[in-house]
Amino acid sequence: MNADMSLPPHAERPGAEGAIDGPGSAVTALLDELARRDIRLTLDGDKLKVSAPAGALDADLKARLAAAKSEVMAALRAPAGASTRSRLRRVPRVSPLPISY
Repeated sequence: MNADMSLPPHAERPGAEGAIDGPGSAVTALLDELARRDIRLTLDGDKLKVSAPAGALDADLKARLAAAKSEVMAALRAPAGASTRSRLRRVPRVSPLPISY
């Protein structure tokens, strides 16, 4: 099982390993860091709401999030299927899959 499968929906964006460097790569890196810290973002109209465990959102991360707020909101508004589909890779099935319990 891929560890990315347990990440919150906002983190299901192409990660640093699969992303092409560009304007969105900084936003992707920020969203990945937020997900690692269990910080969740939601949109409420034109507002970005943040839910974080105590101490998870430090001053530096808060400043980075504020600076990229419009880009983060645009990434969250993007259709989930478009970003998820681009990061899925075919895995060769050369042997039987293990049975899960």
